[in-house]
Amino acid sequence: MKTGRIRTNTLLFLPALTARRISVAKITAILQLLPAFFSCTPSLAVKPAQADEPTHVYIQWTKNPSPEAINLFFFDTLGIRRLDSYQQIVTAQNDSPVYGLSCTGPKHLVVFSGKSGEKESWADICTYNHLKSRSFILQQESALSPLLFGQVSLPDGASRFAAIKLKPLLCSIRLQSVSCDFSGRPYHDYAFHLHKIYLTYAASEYRPMEEGDGQAVSWINPGSLDSLEVMTLPYPEMILQEGPGAVGTTRIYPEQTFYCYPGAPTRLVLEASVGGITCYYPVPLTLERGSCTELNLTILRMGSPDPDTPTVSGAYSLETRTIPWEEYQAYSVVY
Repeated sequence: MKTGRIRTNTLLFLPALTARRISVAKITAILQLLPAFFSCTPSLAVKPAQADEPTHVYIQWTKNPSPEAINLFFFDTLGIRRLDSYQQIVTAQNDSPVYGLSCTGPKHLVVFSGKSGEKESWADICTYNHLKSRSFILQQESALSPLLFGQVSLPDGASRFAAIKLKPLLCSIRLQSVSCDFSGRPYHDYAFHLHKIYLTYAASEYRPMEEGDGQAVSWINPGSLDSLEVMTLPYPEMILQEGPGAVGTTRIYPEQTFYCYPGAPTRLVLEASVGGITCYYPVPLTLERGSCTELNLTILRMGSPDPDTPTVSGAYSLETRTIPWEEYQAYSVVY
């Protein structure tokens, strides 16, 4: 049985600024404690918080709108890292302090976004490894309101400070621009039409707490397009979209964005026709959770005969850059 006084962790929530909202004022919301508190140790005795200086945990997220709720998991740091306490906080209630409750000693805090009232879905979490083995699927995701995740270690002692940034589990892939230049080729005067754009080997099930950048568990479109499976997603456009049509030497900017979890060997496939002949351009991707990979593509030669066969060398030139999902201004908080 756990005994000892209750540690009080003050959580200040700072919705982040995006790069597109330059003039937005900083918002600092201190949220109200909800009664949603349970522990996998039913004999835990909750005692009043002591008067010593609390830990200040500042939580930021990088994507608007704000999540409907966040789930807080405080774990012990020794042994099997048992769950010390769990709370769900509704982020709309932002007019008074919120206190994260845990027993004395260093803790490891894990935060997931979610929906209000879904506490039962976390009821089986009793240790850190239980949560670490939890998988998330694309059917649960929305590009406008992605699931968010972050974790931080909280040392024991007074006057502590910790900052945790919640990042999307998803990564995004944006085809920023494309052009076609067949100069010097026998088919230089053939029309190039870009019909479809889609992801293959796109991670559709994911464990974000595994070492590194998490672990993909299953994939969609392994090698070729499975349009029936894609259409079962609530948002199939995350994986499959129509192409812009005719593409020539003048660069066009479709700015089409796709979403999946990180996990090799994801490819962005351009399904096109050259003079009426269907061909494919599978572009290998290196993805990072919570980031956006931008691609600027120039088609230079005929593509491969199927989407799972790499193109010949020099079939296209590619410029890429990886940026945060949404760029935001960092805060300097004094307390």
